[in-house]
Amino acid sequence: MRIFREPMTSASTSDKIIPEGQSHSMLQEYYALRGWDRNSRPCTRQLQELGLA
Repeated sequence: MRIFREPMTSASTSDKIIPEGQSHSMLQEYYALRGWDRNSRPCTRQLQELGLA
């Protein structure tokens, strides 16, 4: 993937590359913050909060 080989270009992240081994844990943390399960699907609790249960 490109994000593992090419540095980011924004001013605050200039010349930084996301280590491939770190990306999985970052993605899982993002899913948890969004209220999703580890397969990126909304959890039951999240669906109830949105009135979609």
